[in-house]
Amino acid sequence: METKYQEIMKEILNRISDGRFNPGDKLPSIRSLSDEFDCSLNTIVKAYSEMEKEHKIYSVPKSGYYLLGSRQTESRSSEEIIDFSSAGPDRWNMPYRDYQHC
Repeated sequence: METKYQEIMKEILNRISDGRFNPGDKLPSIRSLSDEFDCSLNTIVKAYSEMEKEHKIYSVPKSGYYLLGSRQTESRSSEEIIDFSSAGPDRWNMPYRDYQHC
């Protein structure tokens, strides 16, 4: 049996997968989700917190929660892409998940 915050997380993820939210979009406010799901503000905060731990969303203080990812407005051919990976540090020694979250 799922807890209320897990149900909310699942619904938000469903909305993301069906395209209602796109990378970089601001997610609904805690108060509006609390009203929509008829639950406490703390339940929404818990759901958003867990999603943030899973690196699906990030928060901006006094602004709200946003969906992680970037918008790709144009596709580039392989001739236009410059690969700088050989000049960078070893990616296996970097805290990749933390940088990705940022």
